[in-house]
Amino acid sequence: MILKVIKNVDNIKIFNAFIDSKYYLIVKSLRGYKYFYLNNNIDIVKVKNKLFIKTNDISLTAYLAQLTTRIAKWIKCYNKVYKKRLFLKGLGYKIDYRLIDKEKKIYDNTIFDIKIGNSHIISLKKKEIPSKIGFRFRKAKIINIESHDKVFLGNYVKKIVSYKLPDMYKGKGFWYRYQKINLKMVNKK
Repeated sequence: MILKVIKNVDNIKIFNAFIDSKYYLIVKSLRGYKYFYLNNNIDIVKVKNKLFIKTNDISLTAYLAQLTTRIAKWIKCYNKVYKKRLFLKGLGYKIDYRLIDKEKKIYDNTIFDIKIGNSHIISLKKKEIPSKIGFRFRKAKIINIESHDKVFLGNYVKKIVSYKLPDMYKGKGFWYRYQKINLKMVNKK
C-alpha cells in the first residue's frame, strides 16, 4: 500500500463524485472549487488537518506523487491570505469598533464607524461588508484588511480610501502602509 499525506488542510472540504462515469475529487476552499480527476483505485480521506491519499496498486506510484503535488500546490496557492494596512491620519479622525465580550476582547469585526471630521460619520454594517473580507483593528487609527482574493481586496480597500483621500496640504485621510505623498507648502502672508 502506498500512502501520501498533505498537511495543513484546515480550510478545505473534500467531496468524491462520479461525473460522466469518471471519478473526481472536488476540493472546496475559501476561493472556490477545483476538480481533480482520480483513478478508481485511489482512496482519499481527510482526518483533522491532514489529507491521506492511498492506493494498493503499485503501478500508480508516479500518478499518486503527481496528484499529491498538484493538490498540495493548489491548496497552498488558493488558501493564501492577502493583507493591506490602512492608517487614518488627522486630528479628530478615528475608527470606532464594537466589542462583543469586553473581558476576552473579542471584536465584532463586521460593524464599525469611521469618524471623518466633526459631523461626517460613515457606518459599515454587516450587510455592506462582503463575506470575503476580514478586518482587524489596531488602536483607533489602524485597520488591517484581509482576504483570500487579491483583486477583490484591492478594490475594497480603494473604496474605503475613497471615503477620505489624503489631503495634499496637511495629509489628513486614509494612507496605505508605505504610501509617500509630497505635501504642498502652505503660503503664509
